[in-house]
Amino acid sequence: MAKAREKKLRLDQWTGLDNQSPPLEVGHGGLVRACNVRATRGLHYERRPGYTQVWAGAIQAAWSEGGVCLVLTTTGTLLRVEPQPTIAGLGRGALPSLDVTVLANGIAGETLTGCAVEGRVYLSTGRQGLVLDGQTARPLGLAPPSALTLTQIKGGLPAGRYLVDATAVAPDGRESGSIGARYIDLPEPGGAPGCGFRVEVRLSDDAALDLIPRVYLGLPNAMSLHHLGEGQSLSVTAIADTLRGGPPLQRAQLRPLPPGRILAEYGGRLLVAAGTEVCFSEPFDPESHSPVAGRIPFGSEVTLLRSLGECLYISTSERIYCLTGALDGEHRLRDAYPYPALPGTDVRVSLSRIGNGSAHGFGCVFATPAGICCAYPDGRVVNLTERRIAMPGARAGTARIEDHTYVCALRR
Repeated sequence: MAKAREKKLRLDQWTGLDNQSPPLEVGHGGLVRACNVRATRGLHYERRPGYTQVWAGAIQAAWSEGGVCLVLTTTGTLLRVEPQPTIAGLGRGALPSLDVTVLANGIAGETLTGCAVEGRVYLSTGRQGLVLDGQTARPLGLAPPSALTLTQIKGGLPAGRYLVDATAVAPDGRESGSIGARYIDLPEPGGAPGCGFRVEVRLSDDAALDLIPRVYLGLPNAMSLHHLGEGQSLSVTAIADTLRGGPPLQRAQLRPLPPGRILAEYGGRLLVAAGTEVCFSEPFDPESHSPVAGRIPFGSEVTLLRSLGECLYISTSERIYCLTGALDGEHRLRDAYPYPALPGTDVRVSLSRIGNGSAHGFGCVFATPAGICCAYPDGRVVNLTERRIAMPGARAGTARIEDHTYVCALRR
Protein backbone atom coordinates (compact mmCIF):
# COMPACT_ATOMS: atom_id res chain seq x y z
CA MET A 1 0.00 0.00 0.00
CA ALA A 2 1.37 3.28 -1.04
CA LYS A 3 2.27 5.62 1.77
CA ALA A 4 0.11 8.71 1.88
CA ARG A 5 1.99 11.79 0.85
CA GLU A 6 2.72 14.19 3.68
CA LYS A 7 1.43 17.70 3.28
CA LYS A 8 4.14 20.32 3.26
CA LEU A 9 3.58 23.63 4.99
CA ARG A 10 4.86 26.47 2.89
CA LEU A 11 5.60 29.83 4.51
CA ASP A 12 5.95 32.50 1.88
CA GLN A 13 6.01 35.41 4.29
CA TRP A 14 6.94 35.95 7.91
CA THR A 15 5.02 38.26 10.14
CA GLY A 16 7.32 41.07 11.20
CA LEU A 17 9.58 43.68 9.71
CA ASP A 18 11.16 43.75 6.27
CA ASN A 19 14.39 41.76 6.63
CA GLN A 20 15.58 42.14 3.07
CA SER A 21 15.45 45.83 2.22
CA PRO A 22 18.08 48.18 3.64
CA PRO A 23 16.73 49.76 6.82
CA LEU A 24 16.99 53.30 5.48
CA GLU A 25 14.72 52.38 2.57
CA VAL A 26 12.24 50.83 4.99
CA GLY A 27 12.11 54.15 6.77
CA HIS A 28 13.68 53.43 10.15
CA GLY A 29 16.11 56.17 11.12
CA GLY A 30 18.82 55.68 13.72
CA LEU A 31 19.81 52.34 15.19
CA VAL A 32 18.51 48.90 14.23
CA ARG A 33 18.81 45.38 15.66
CA ALA A 34 17.88 41.84 14.66
CA CYS A 35 14.62 40.60 16.17
CA ASN A 36 12.92 37.93 14.04
CA VAL A 37 13.38 34.14 14.17
CA ARG A 38 13.63 31.40 11.58
CA ALA A 39 13.22 27.62 11.51
CA THR A 40 16.26 25.52 10.60
CA ARG A 41 16.19 22.24 8.69
CA GLY A 42 16.24 20.44 12.05
CA LEU A 43 13.10 22.33 13.07
CA HIS A 44 15.02 24.41 15.60
CA TYR A 45 14.24 28.08 16.00
CA GLU A 46 16.93 30.71 15.99
CA ARG A 47 17.13 34.43 15.64
CA ARG A 48 17.57 35.56 12.07
CA PRO A 49 19.08 38.81 10.72
CA GLY A 50 16.50 41.53 10.70
CA TYR A 51 15.83 45.09 11.66
CA THR A 52 13.73 46.81 14.25
CA GLN A 53 13.81 50.37 15.47
CA VAL A 54 15.34 50.98 18.89
CA TRP A 55 15.88 54.72 18.57
CA ALA A 56 13.72 57.05 16.52
CA GLY A 57 16.28 59.62 15.48
CA ALA A 58 18.90 60.46 12.89
CA ILE A 59 22.56 59.94 13.77
CA GLN A 60 25.02 62.82 13.55
CA ALA A 61 28.17 60.92 14.57
CA ALA A 62 29.30 57.73 16.30
CA TRP A 63 32.40 56.44 18.08
CA SER A 64 33.33 52.98 19.35
CA GLU A 65 36.39 51.50 21.04
CA GLY A 66 37.09 48.81 23.61
CA GLY A 67 33.47 47.69 23.93
CA VAL A 68 32.13 51.24 24.34
CA CYS A 69 29.81 52.44 21.56
CA LEU A 70 28.45 56.00 21.64
CA VAL A 71 26.11 57.78 19.26
CA LEU A 72 25.38 61.50 18.90
CA THR A 73 22.03 62.29 17.28
CA THR A 74 21.17 65.33 15.20
CA THR A 75 19.06 66.66 18.07
CA GLY A 76 22.07 66.70 20.45
CA THR A 77 21.33 63.51 22.41
CA LEU A 78 24.31 61.37 23.41
CA LEU A 79 23.54 57.63 23.58
CA ARG A 80 25.41 54.59 24.84
CA VAL A 81 24.65 51.39 22.88
CA GLU A 82 25.36 48.09 24.66
CA PRO A 83 24.61 44.50 23.63
CA GLN A 84 22.49 42.49 26.03
CA PRO A 85 22.97 38.75 26.72
CA THR A 86 21.42 36.40 24.16
CA ILE A 87 17.89 35.39 25.03
CA ALA A 88 17.84 31.73 26.11
CA GLY A 89 16.03 29.32 23.87
CA LEU A 90 16.61 31.05 20.55
CA GLY A 91 19.29 28.55 19.64
CA ARG A 92 22.53 28.68 17.76
CA GLY A 93 23.18 31.85 15.81
CA ALA A 94 21.08 34.04 18.04
CA LEU A 95 22.14 37.68 18.07
CA PRO A 96 22.17 39.85 21.19
CA SER A 97 19.68 42.65 21.55
CA LEU A 98 20.77 46.24 22.11
CA ASP A 99 20.26 48.42 25.14
CA VAL A 100 20.26 52.17 24.45
CA THR A 101 20.95 54.57 27.34
CA VAL A 102 20.62 58.36 27.15
CA LEU A 103 23.79 59.87 28.63
CA ALA A 104 23.14 63.56 28.00
CA ASN A 105 20.97 66.00 26.07
CA GLY A 106 21.72 69.35 24.51
CA ILE A 107 25.17 68.33 23.24
CA ALA A 108 26.55 70.60 20.52
CA GLY A 109 28.87 69.33 17.81
CA GLU A 110 29.22 67.78 14.37
CA THR A 111 31.59 64.91 15.15
CA LEU A 112 32.35 62.48 17.98
CA THR A 113 35.73 61.20 19.03
CA GLY A 114 36.90 59.57 22.24
CA CYS A 115 39.89 58.35 24.21
CA ALA A 116 40.19 56.13 27.28
CA VAL A 117 42.65 57.30 29.96
CA GLU A 118 43.09 55.26 33.14
CA GLY A 119 39.76 53.51 32.65
CA ARG A 120 37.74 56.70 32.04
CA VAL A 121 36.42 57.75 28.62
CA TYR A 122 36.89 61.34 27.45
CA LEU A 123 34.98 62.71 24.46
CA SER A 124 34.98 65.68 22.12
CA THR A 125 32.32 66.72 19.63
CA GLY A 126 34.40 69.41 17.95
CA ARG A 127 32.54 72.04 19.99
CA GLN A 128 32.32 70.51 23.46
CA GLY A 129 34.45 68.28 25.71
CA LEU A 130 32.78 65.55 27.78
CA VAL A 131 33.59 62.85 30.35
CA LEU A 132 31.68 59.60 30.83
CA ASP A 133 30.81 59.48 34.52
CA GLY A 134 28.75 56.38 35.33
CA GLN A 135 25.48 56.51 33.41
CA THR A 136 25.83 60.17 32.49
CA ALA A 137 28.15 62.42 30.51
CA ARG A 138 29.31 65.67 32.12
CA PRO A 139 31.35 68.59 30.75
CA LEU A 140 35.11 68.16 30.67
CA GLY A 141 36.73 70.15 33.46
CA LEU A 142 35.41 73.07 35.49
CA ALA A 143 35.27 76.69 34.44
CA PRO A 144 37.04 79.11 36.83
CA PRO A 145 35.15 81.93 38.56
CA SER A 146 34.03 84.65 36.18
CA ALA A 147 34.89 87.65 38.37
CA LEU A 148 37.01 88.51 41.44
CA THR A 149 36.87 91.94 43.08
CA LEU A 150 38.71 93.38 46.10
CA THR A 151 37.33 96.29 48.11
CA GLN A 152 39.13 98.11 50.94
CA ILE A 153 37.40 98.07 54.35
CA LYS A 154 38.39 98.81 57.96
CA GLY A 155 40.68 96.31 59.66
CA GLY A 156 44.03 95.64 61.21
CA LEU A 157 46.13 94.34 58.34
CA PRO A 158 49.71 95.57 57.88
CA ALA A 159 50.39 97.84 54.95
CA GLY A 160 51.54 96.22 51.70
CA ARG A 161 50.38 94.56 48.51
CA TYR A 162 48.10 91.53 48.93
CA LEU A 163 47.54 88.98 46.15
CA VAL A 164 44.22 87.13 45.95
CA ASP A 165 43.10 84.36 43.62
CA ALA A 166 40.05 82.07 43.47
CA THR A 167 38.96 78.71 42.07
CA ALA A 168 35.63 76.84 41.93
CA VAL A 169 35.12 73.51 43.73
CA ALA A 170 32.50 70.88 42.80
CA PRO A 171 30.69 68.68 45.37
CA ASP A 172 32.82 65.69 44.30
CA GLY A 173 36.04 67.54 45.20
CA ARG A 174 37.14 68.54 41.70
CA GLU A 175 38.69 72.00 41.57
CA SER A 176 38.88 74.37 38.64
CA GLY A 177 41.87 76.42 37.67
CA SER A 178 42.15 79.87 39.19
CA ILE A 179 40.79 83.02 37.60
CA GLY A 180 44.17 84.77 37.91
CA ALA A 181 45.63 86.75 40.77
CA ARG A 182 44.31 90.21 41.66
CA TYR A 183 46.02 92.59 44.10
CA ILE A 184 45.13 95.38 46.49
CA ASP A 185 47.55 97.88 48.06
CA LEU A 186 46.81 98.73 51.69
CA PRO A 187 48.38 101.96 53.01
CA GLU A 188 50.03 102.59 56.35
CA PRO A 189 47.46 103.50 59.04
CA GLY A 190 49.10 106.91 59.70
CA GLY A 191 46.93 107.58 62.76
CA ALA A 192 43.76 106.52 60.93
CA PRO A 193 42.00 103.19 61.57
CA GLY A 194 43.75 100.18 60.07
CA CYS A 195 42.73 98.65 56.78
CA GLY A 196 41.41 95.34 55.51
CA PHE A 197 39.60 94.24 52.37
CA ARG A 198 36.60 92.26 51.21
CA VAL A 199 36.85 89.51 48.58
CA GLU A 200 33.86 89.08 46.24
CA VAL A 201 33.79 86.06 43.89
CA ARG A 202 31.26 85.51 41.13
CA LEU A 203 31.00 82.04 39.59
CA SER A 204 30.41 81.15 35.98
CA ASP A 205 26.82 80.49 35.00
CA ASP A 206 26.72 76.74 35.75
CA ALA A 207 23.89 76.20 38.22
CA ALA A 208 23.75 72.45 37.60
CA LEU A 209 27.02 71.79 39.42
CA ASP A 210 26.43 73.80 42.62
CA LEU A 211 30.02 75.07 42.69
CA ILE A 212 31.62 76.75 45.71
CA PRO A 213 34.31 79.48 45.44
CA ARG A 214 37.67 78.74 47.08
CA VAL A 215 39.85 81.78 47.88
CA TYR A 216 43.66 81.93 48.13
CA LEU A 217 45.59 84.79 49.73
CA GLY A 218 49.20 85.95 49.65
CA LEU A 219 50.71 87.63 52.71
CA PRO A 220 52.03 91.20 52.36
CA ASN A 221 54.48 91.54 49.47
CA ALA A 222 54.72 87.71 49.08
CA MET A 223 54.33 85.93 45.74
CA SER A 224 52.98 82.59 47.02
CA LEU A 225 49.26 82.17 47.72
CA HIS A 226 47.68 79.88 50.32
CA HIS A 227 44.16 78.70 51.03
CA LEU A 228 42.05 81.26 52.91
CA GLY A 229 38.53 79.81 52.86
CA GLU A 230 35.38 79.11 50.86
CA GLY A 231 32.55 81.48 50.02
CA GLN A 232 31.40 84.14 47.58
CA SER A 233 32.17 86.96 50.05
CA LEU A 234 35.04 86.92 52.56
CA SER A 235 36.38 89.75 54.72
CA VAL A 236 40.09 89.86 55.54
CA THR A 237 40.82 92.15 58.50
CA ALA A 238 43.60 90.45 60.46
CA ILE A 239 46.53 88.09 59.91
CA ALA A 240 45.48 84.79 61.42
CA ASP A 241 47.53 81.67 61.92
CA THR A 242 45.40 79.90 59.30
CA LEU A 243 46.67 82.30 56.65
CA ARG A 244 50.23 81.16 57.22
CA GLY A 245 49.67 77.41 57.08
CA GLY A 246 46.95 76.86 54.47
CA PRO A 247 47.58 74.62 51.42
CA PRO A 248 49.26 76.50 48.54
CA LEU A 249 47.54 77.30 45.26
CA GLN A 250 48.51 74.60 42.75
CA ARG A 251 46.04 75.26 39.94
CA ALA A 252 47.00 78.76 38.91
CA GLN A 253 45.19 79.76 35.68
CA LEU A 254 44.53 76.19 34.50
CA ARG A 255 41.61 75.68 32.11
CA PRO A 256 39.70 72.73 30.60
CA LEU A 257 41.14 71.39 27.36
CA PRO A 258 39.62 73.11 24.32
CA PRO A 259 37.31 70.99 22.15
CA GLY A 260 38.69 69.44 18.98
CA ARG A 261 38.21 66.72 16.38
CA ILE A 262 40.80 64.14 17.56
CA LEU A 263 41.75 62.86 21.04
CA ALA A 264 44.73 60.76 22.11
CA GLU A 265 46.69 59.82 25.25
CA TYR A 266 50.45 60.17 25.49
CA GLY A 267 52.73 60.10 28.52
CA GLY A 268 49.88 60.35 31.02
CA ARG A 269 48.36 63.37 29.27
CA LEU A 270 45.18 63.79 27.26
CA LEU A 271 45.78 65.44 23.88
CA VAL A 272 43.34 67.14 21.53
CA ALA A 273 43.80 68.32 17.96
CA ALA A 274 42.28 71.81 17.95
CA GLY A 275 42.66 73.37 14.51
CA THR A 276 46.34 73.97 13.81
CA GLU A 277 47.44 73.16 17.38
CA VAL A 278 47.88 70.09 19.56
CA CYS A 279 46.84 70.95 23.11
CA PHE A 280 47.68 68.68 26.04
CA SER A 281 46.56 68.36 29.65
CA GLU A 282 48.56 68.49 32.83
CA PRO A 283 50.31 65.17 33.72
CA PHE A 284 47.77 62.59 34.94
CA ASP A 285 45.08 65.30 35.09
CA PRO A 286 43.09 65.04 31.83
CA GLU A 287 40.66 67.78 32.85
CA SER A 288 43.24 70.55 33.35
CA HIS A 289 45.26 72.40 30.74
CA SER A 290 47.74 75.26 30.75
CA PRO A 291 46.81 77.65 27.92
CA VAL A 292 50.38 78.98 27.91
CA ALA A 293 52.58 75.88 28.17
CA GLY A 294 50.16 73.15 27.09
CA ARG A 295 50.13 73.58 23.32
CA ILE A 296 52.24 72.80 20.24
CA PRO A 297 51.46 75.00 17.19
CA PHE A 298 51.72 73.75 13.61
CA GLY A 299 51.47 75.54 10.31
CA SER A 300 48.32 73.75 9.10
CA GLU A 301 45.36 71.76 10.41
CA VAL A 302 46.15 68.63 12.43
CA THR A 303 44.57 65.55 10.80
CA LEU A 304 45.95 62.66 12.89
CA LEU A 305 47.00 62.01 16.50
CA ARG A 306 48.10 58.48 17.31
CA SER A 307 50.18 57.31 20.28
CA LEU A 308 52.29 54.18 19.71
CA GLY A 309 54.51 53.32 22.67
CA GLU A 310 57.08 56.06 23.06
CA CYS A 311 56.14 57.72 19.76
CA LEU A 312 53.34 60.18 19.09
CA TYR A 313 52.44 60.55 15.43
CA ILE A 314 51.04 63.93 14.40
CA SER A 315 49.90 64.65 10.87
CA THR A 316 49.09 68.08 9.53
CA SER A 317 47.55 68.75 6.14
CA GLU A 318 51.11 68.87 4.77
CA ARG A 319 53.17 66.04 6.34
CA ILE A 320 53.53 63.57 9.23
CA TYR A 321 55.71 64.16 12.30
CA CYS A 322 56.95 61.84 15.03
CA LEU A 323 57.21 63.23 18.56
CA THR A 324 59.26 61.53 21.27
CA GLY A 325 60.09 62.49 24.85
CA ALA A 326 58.05 64.10 27.62
CA LEU A 327 55.72 67.01 26.85
CA ASP A 328 57.49 69.33 29.28
CA GLY A 329 59.70 71.23 26.87
CA GLU A 330 62.10 68.29 26.41
CA HIS A 331 60.20 66.56 23.59
CA ARG A 332 61.71 66.12 20.12
CA LEU A 333 59.76 66.54 16.89
CA ARG A 334 61.04 65.20 13.56
CA ASP A 335 59.69 64.62 10.06
CA ALA A 336 58.37 61.08 9.61
CA TYR A 337 56.68 61.09 6.17
CA PRO A 338 56.41 63.75 3.42
CA TYR A 339 52.66 63.23 2.85
CA PRO A 340 49.74 63.88 5.21
CA ALA A 341 47.42 61.28 6.71
CA LEU A 342 43.86 61.61 5.43
CA PRO A 343 41.48 62.48 8.30
CA GLY A 344 39.42 59.60 9.65
CA THR A 345 41.38 56.79 7.97
CA ASP A 346 43.67 55.70 10.83
CA VAL A 347 43.08 52.29 12.44
CA ARG A 348 45.04 50.65 15.27
CA VAL A 349 46.21 47.21 14.16
CA SER A 350 48.30 44.33 15.44
CA LEU A 351 51.63 44.33 13.61
CA SER A 352 51.41 40.55 13.29
CA ARG A 353 48.88 41.24 10.51
CA ILE A 354 51.37 43.33 8.53
CA GLY A 355 53.80 41.79 6.05
CA ASN A 356 55.13 38.38 7.06
CA GLY A 357 53.73 38.70 10.60
CA SER A 358 57.13 38.79 12.29
CA ALA A 359 56.61 42.18 13.96
CA HIS A 360 55.15 42.45 17.46
CA GLY A 361 53.03 45.04 19.20
CA PHE A 362 50.61 47.50 17.65
CA GLY A 363 50.88 49.97 14.82
CA CYS A 364 48.59 52.32 12.95
CA VAL A 365 47.44 51.94 9.33
CA PHE A 366 46.14 55.02 7.50
CA ALA A 367 45.65 56.39 4.01
CA THR A 368 47.73 59.15 2.46
CA PRO A 369 47.65 60.71 -1.02
CA ALA A 370 50.66 58.50 -1.84
CA GLY A 371 49.09 55.21 -0.67
CA ILE A 372 48.25 53.19 2.42
CA CYS A 373 50.91 53.49 5.14
CA CYS A 374 51.73 51.88 8.48
CA ALA A 375 53.29 53.71 11.41
CA TYR A 376 55.45 51.62 13.77
CA PRO A 377 56.28 52.15 17.46
CA ASP A 378 59.95 52.73 16.57
CA GLY A 379 59.21 55.88 14.57
CA ARG A 380 59.09 54.36 11.08
CA VAL A 381 56.34 55.07 8.55
CA VAL A 382 56.21 52.51 5.72
CA ASN A 383 54.14 52.83 2.55
CA LEU A 384 52.52 49.40 2.13
CA THR A 385 51.22 50.10 -1.39
CA GLU A 386 54.03 52.16 -2.88
CA ARG A 387 53.87 52.50 -6.68
CA ARG A 388 50.59 50.53 -6.71
CA ILE A 389 48.01 52.92 -5.17
CA ALA A 390 47.82 56.71 -5.22
CA MET A 391 44.95 58.90 -4.03
CA PRO A 392 45.99 62.47 -4.87
CA GLY A 393 42.45 63.85 -4.90
CA ALA A 394 41.19 62.39 -1.63
CA ARG A 395 40.53 64.78 1.28
CA ALA A 396 39.15 62.55 4.05
CA GLY A 397 37.51 59.20 4.67
CA THR A 398 36.76 56.39 7.09
CA ALA A 399 38.34 52.97 7.58
CA ARG A 400 38.15 49.69 9.49
CA ILE A 401 39.74 46.26 9.61
CA GLU A 402 37.47 43.65 8.02
CA ASP A 403 38.60 39.99 7.97
CA HIS A 404 42.29 40.96 8.24
CA THR A 405 41.84 43.49 5.43
CA TYR A 406 42.13 47.26 5.67
CA VAL A 407 38.97 48.71 4.11
CA CYS A 408 38.90 52.44 3.44
CA ALA A 409 36.22 54.69 1.93
CA LEU A 410 37.44 58.10 0.72
CA ARG A 411 35.79 61.28 -0.42
CA ARG A 412 37.16 63.98 -2.66
